[in-house]
Amino acid sequence: MRELIILILGLIVCIQLSNGEENFPICKTGLHWDVKLNKCVPPVCNPPCDQFANCTTHGCVCHTGYEMVHKKCTAKCSKSCGPHGVCISPEKCGCNTGYHLNKKTQQCEAHCDPPCKANAFCSEPDICACNRGYLAKDGVCEPVCSKGCPHKSHCVAPNKCYCPLGFEWDQSHKECLPKCTPKCGLNSYCHKTHECKCRLGYKPNDLKSLSCSLPYPWWVYLVVAVLALTLVGSISVIIYCCIARSRNVNYYPNSSFSDTTQIIR
Repeated sequence: MRELIILILGLIVCIQLSNGEENFPICKTGLHWDVKLNKCVPPVCNPPCDQFANCTTHGCVCHTGYEMVHKKCTAKCSKSCGPHGVCISPEKCGCNTGYHLNKKTQQCEAHCDPPCKANAFCSEPDICACNRGYLAKDGVCEPVCSKGCPHKSHCVAPNKCYCPLGFEWDQSHKECLPKCTPKCGLNSYCHKTHECKCRLGYKPNDLKSLSCSLPYPWWVYLVVAVLALTLVGSISVIIYCCIARSRNVNYYPNSSFSDTTQIIR
C-alpha cells in the first residue's frame, strides 16, 4: 500500500513538471537555442577552438584526421614519422632539415650528397657509414671475414670466402685449386686453369687425351721382343719341316726306302 501511494505521488509531480516546461524550437545541427536572444545561435567555446576544430555544445571537437593533444588539435599519422620527422597533416610526415621522406617506409631518413657508395648507408646528413659486416678501407666499404679466408681465396661478403675465377674449392685440401673443364682423366690432375698434367711417372695416352698411363720399363719391352722372335722362329721352323717332308716321295709302298737319289731310271 505504501509503495502504491509513492508511485501515484511521483506521477502527479511528473505531470505538473511537464505542463510547466517551455517548448523551445528545434535548431539545426551545430546550433542551440539561446533563451536571451530567443533564437538559434552557434555554440561559443572559451577559449576559442583552433583552425582544425569545431566548437560544439560539448566543447571543441577536432576535424577528421586530427586528435586532441595538450588541448590542441594535432595531425594524426597511423605510422610513426620516426625520430627525425613530424606529422604535419593527416597521414603525411614532414622531415627535419637534412632528412628526406622514404615513400616506401614513410620514415624520415638522412640525406647524403653525393650518395653513399656500395655497401654503405647515410647514417647522418652528408655522413656515410658502412653496412654491418663491412669495414671502411681507403674510402671503400669492404667485407670482413672474422675467421679469415683459406689460401688463394678472398672475402667477397661478410664471413663468406670465394675462390677467384678459374679456381674451385677443394674440400679435401681446404683451399682453392685450378679448375679444368672438362675434368682431367685417369692419373692426371689440373695443373693450371683448363690445363691437365700427368702425375709423376705417368705419360699421356696421346696428345689430345686427358688421361695418363704408367709406361712399361725397358725389360718388359725386351721380354715382349724375345717372345715375338721366338714365336716367329717357331712358326718358321714348322713351316720349313712341313715343306721338306713333302719332298720325300716313297716309290715302294711296302718298303721303308725313301732315298729318291738312288732310284734307277
